[in-house]
Amino acid sequence: MLSVPEAQKPFLRILATVSPAERDALKSALESAGPHPYIPELARSVAASGPLDLESTLGVLSVAGSLVPMIRRVGADAVPLVGMVVEASVAAGIAVSKVEQKRLKELLLILLRSSAVTMTLKAAEVALEVDRAFDEARVMTDLRPLFSDNDEVSAGVVMHTLRISLIGTEGISVVLDEADLLQLEQQILRARKKASALREKLRVAGIPTLERRRTE
Repeated sequence: MLSVPEAQKPFLRILATVSPAERDALKSALESAGPHPYIPELARSVAASGPLDLESTLGVLSVAGSLVPMIRRVGADAVPLVGMVVEASVAAGIAVSKVEQKRLKELLLILLRSSAVTMTLKAAEVALEVDRAFDEARVMTDLRPLFSDNDEVSAGVVMHTLRISLIGTEGISVVLDEADLLQLEQQILRARKKASALREKLRVAGIPTLERRRTE
């Protein structure tokens, strides 16, 4: 029998107690949102028009996200797994009444059968299917003085340190000079031009692109 992780209990409780109107509103919000590159971005889009606040929306989507890989591994329909989750929720005192159990089952099936959820999870898996995934970067610029034999400053070198943070592991630091910065800038511009060309091909073919947009 499945056991319910403590972190998921509040959000399963939310799913068990939503009203039919809230259920329909959540389903509609999912359909309107469509797939996103990551679950947090999908949560923001769904919360903007759905019945739950952002924290609750992210929580229930994360619950669904933890179940989808289990369904893929066994190659089964969502119904049996949802049944086990409902049983575990009853044992944990989350869905006590028959009405709550029915609502929990309905909401879980809506989430697990939503293309917005399943495609978002696939997009996130593809994006992070590498040894090291980029998180953020900073460039520190400093002046390094050169001293003469008399210990006087005779020249200076402007250097840059590119600090790259990685997801789930230690980051790296790389020293760059002006020529290195120019080369890096050219490569980034070229990559963006290629990405733009690919987006246009997909747009013409009617295929959406799932990309994360950074916010400052």
